[in-house]
Amino acid sequence: RDQKQKDVTLHVCRAKSCTRRGAAELASGIAGTLAEAGVDAAVVRHDCFDLCKGACNVLAELPGQEPRLYTRLHPRQAASFARSIAEELADEPVLSG
Repeated sequence: RDQKQKDVTLHVCRAKSCTRRGAAELASGIAGTLAEAGVDAAVVRHDCFDLCKGACNVLAELPGQEPRLYTRLHPRQAASFARSIAEELADEPVLSG
């Protein structure tokens, strides 16, 4: 396996509606919180999911699971969203700080 490969990939939409609603801040917040939680994740910007009314949109690819699409995420939710992903991946809950 390529050492650069990440176990978790989160695709954050970069289209106009998501960008206007704070997708860049959302992506940054998710990446920072996952890093603090010790989750080796790639948070990448993605082309439009065609769900603009539900912006911001994030597609989560977690090990051993089907990809899941999350809609209506706001940058203020970045930390709690990322912690929920980290908790799902861990055997025990991740404490918020």
